[in-house]
Amino acid sequence: MIRSEVSVVALSSLFAALLAGCGSTETGCEGYEPQENTVLLDLPRADYDALRMGEATTGGSTAGETTTDGSTSDGSTTSDPTGGEGLSDAEICAQVCAANYGEAPVSCSVAPKKDDPMNMLVSCVYLSICIGGRGHEGVRSCGAAAGVVLSGAAAWLARATHDEGASVRAFEALAQELAALDAPAELVAALEAAAVDEVRHAAMMGAIGARFAAPVVAVEFSEVDRSRPRSLVEIAVENAAEGCVHETWAALVAAHQGRAAGSPELRVLFGEIAGDEARHAALAWAIDGWLATRLTAAERAQVAEARRAAVERLLAGAPELLSAVDAEGRALLGLPSAAAARGLARGLDAALWSAAA
Repeated sequence: MIRSEVSVVALSSLFAALLAGCGSTETGCEGYEPQENTVLLDLPRADYDALRMGEATTGGSTAGETTTDGSTSDGSTTSDPTGGEGLSDAEICAQVCAANYGEAPVSCSVAPKKDDPMNMLVSCVYLSICIGGRGHEGVRSCGAAAGVVLSGAAAWLARATHDEGASVRAFEALAQELAALDAPAELVAALEAAAVDEVRHAAMMGAIGARFAAPVVAVEFSEVDRSRPRSLVEIAVENAAEGCVHETWAALVAAHQGRAAGSPELRVLFGEIAGDEARHAALAWAIDGWLATRLTAAERAQVAEARRAAVERLLAGAPELLSAVDAEGRALLGLPSAAAARGLARGLDAALWSAAA
């Protein structure tokens, strides 16, 4: 079932070859990537119409249906936010996002809410920095505690603990979806086993993080609409980015940490995680292979494009996102230098991602 070129053994051998040429463990790491998180908010239709017409609103609330931290968010419009001039949809949704979330989004949209004529749905998109691993469309938090500014090892460990916990839900959800699609039993069982691995990883990371006063940020999820099950191509696109790219990269970074971390205890810990993550990465490629047999040529091209886009984001965005981890923290955690990480990512791209495109 698992393609020979991306089996656990093949990945481990590839990682060893890449790490053999990675001599620098100085400061820096390119393992982070900006992720999009979407906050969904209700805007009463009457308030929306008033804003469009440039009329004063009645101060109606904009109740948050789903937020990045999983809670509802209540806010209210000002008594006269328009100054007598009608607002565009872009201006309306930007105002609502800022009022309810506290900052302007990178993008937003407003549209009629399905099956609810009394409300409009405002989608606020924010960027968060996550460490890596498998994500899922339902995950809305990203490991940053509200109002808490962390640096060094504490910042990395807080996010790592969160992301390992988020992967638990991702694997469980995917296992349920593939079981409903009559996927091979070994794939479903492997996903369930991976979820158990991630529970252990989160506990391990949390225990280390506690030594550095890194807060444990609860993983939060939105209620994903399952009235229409995701299509095969939707699942395949997510798996290509979250599994074939993010899981594979996370496994390689963990393998580096297993060799370079600042204490024998941490090297053992990251070495164990690296072995599990390599197995998870190989599983992602196996799922990719099974799904490919059920997709059209056009859909397979769509999946390949999504995988390539995830690779390009990782290659382009990682170096600028590491300033929160200082030199001492990076040395302790065994994170590769910026130059070494760049070489590892490019080597992985050449040997695996580009070859699979």
